[in-house]
Amino acid sequence: MRAKGHLPLILLLIAVTFFAYRGTLNNSFVYDDYALVVENGAIKNLDLRRIVSYFTDRNTTAPSDSFSKNMWRPLVTTSFAVDYKLWGLNPLPYHAETVLWHIINVILVYIMTMLILDGRLASFCGALIFALHPAQTENVAWVAGRTNLMFFAFFIASLIFYIRSRKIKGVPLSYGLSLAFFVLSLLSKEMAVTLPFIIILYDRCFGARRAGIKYYVPFFLVAGFYLFTRFSVLGSITQGSWWGGTVYNNIIIAVKAVAEYVRLLLLPVNLKIAYFINTAFSLREIAYIVLAALAVVLSALVLGRVSNKRTIIFYLSWFFITLVPVCNIVPFWSVMSERFLYLPSVGFASLCGILFAALIGAPARRRSLRIASAAVFTAVMIFYCVSTITRSADWRNEIALFSKDVMRSRQNPMAHYNMGLVYAKTASRLSKFEGLSRDYYNKAEEEFKETIRLETGSYLAYVRLADIYNETGRYGLAIQNFKKAKALRDGSGIYGLLDSQARYNDLIQVCRKRLSVLPDDVNTYVYLGKAYYMKNEYQKAKRAWLKAAGLSGSNPDFVKVINSL
Repeated sequence: MRAKGHLPLILLLIAVTFFAYRGTLNNSFVYDDYALVVENGAIKNLDLRRIVSYFTDRNTTAPSDSFSKNMWRPLVTTSFAVDYKLWGLNPLPYHAETVLWHIINVILVYIMTMLILDGRLASFCGALIFALHPAQTENVAWVAGRTNLMFFAFFIASLIFYIRSRKIKGVPLSYGLSLAFFVLSLLSKEMAVTLPFIIILYDRCFGARRAGIKYYVPFFLVAGFYLFTRFSVLGSITQGSWWGGTVYNNIIIAVKAVAEYVRLLLLPVNLKIAYFINTAFSLREIAYIVLAALAVVLSALVLGRVSNKRTIIFYLSWFFITLVPVCNIVPFWSVMSERFLYLPSVGFASLCGILFAALIGAPARRRSLRIASAAVFTAVMIFYCVSTITRSADWRNEIALFSKDVMRSRQNPMAHYNMGLVYAKTASRLSKFEGLSRDYYNKAEEEFKETIRLETGSYLAYVRLADIYNETGRYGLAIQNFKKAKALRDGSGIYGLLDSQARYNDLIQVCRKRLSVLPDDVNTYVYLGKAYYMKNEYQKAKRAWLKAAGLSGSNPDFVKVINSL
């Protein structure tokens, strides 16, 4: 791809992207930024030995955050250490670097699309949609989002060099660079393991269909070695157990999450941090999933009128393949998040770019279509830009961010729990101002109480309440809530309480919550079965009791009794 003719478009992409995200330069550290940067002592004494530890010790990722101890992204940790060496804890340079990474990624998307489509207008439209889509804001407005930006940059660079090596024979350097960037991408985030499949997809759609397996083996070997190393450092592959306690429930949640991802791409409104997805299907949700599926099918049919089938297959497959690692096939701690769309959204943005380019570039005799299409594209980009600027402002500090979450998702217990954590943290920082500190503790108390109202089995909410009562001198209430937390953690205490009060819906909720942490707890399956039995849901009761029987090694006669239900 020669620079002539492309430079003005690239400069325009840079200018528009910076304009949309310039407000993030004034943002503070928020959310996981504290665990990964502000409170991470491992990044604050940079030397060669410390850098080596980022690759060998999982505790260097975020020593103060138990969730982050299940992550291993040594290249990102190294970048934070270098930043701390240069800038200390001034958030401005961190945010400036995040915006710079996003701008680089926008340019890489343009270059990659040009190599695949060789269409300047389609590449520009696709890159602009990718740059401004509001769902990208979480990654760009958040310092911790750098992990997605870095792995993405190396991922796309690897694919670009692979395409170059296949198009220009006898260029082994390009193939070697592709492998090198793949390694860097893996060391930035585990989602990069999908690259070998994207490479095969590219060859099947655009390259040599009879490409020898020799081109793919090195990539799979690198991915295998990475997974082995990651397991050696972390000691596990998963970050949790099945959502909802069973494989079946986990699949339901995954399907609903994918439908929500499609909705976010098509209609990026009501953006938030914490998404709450339950295992029960409502008629509204079924209709919603059907509509999402129809939207994908209809889009493919429309695109089939303006582009070849191979292009449509490639970018649709791109979306679903790159989304697989975050669909909880291998369970991890997050049910869904906007930041996971960063790589999959390339498929969506590119297809939209192809469609708009075809309409805007229609034959001259269809002038009205061209003008209308250009107007629609401009309007969509303005909407994206305004939404992105507005959403970026939500990330200016933690109170603003989580207040929006609560406002947009009042029935989500996680939103209230996060808000309570922020209020409690603020109260602690203002401890020398007794009046202000007390106000924030009161706000935190209300949020944790709301969390418990929405999710009876929220062990952590009881713990946080007890902490607040302890800090504010209400020791009797602190002891009561610690006891409730202990009963919930132990299981039988809260189970017996809910059972005696015939609160079977709450009992089911508590059991499922506990099974997401301890999937092999026999006592929990026993109570879950009883709750279902009392609600006349006999097949569910049977499944729960058979699971308990299997885990406890019960005798065959008992299993026969259960089977007779």
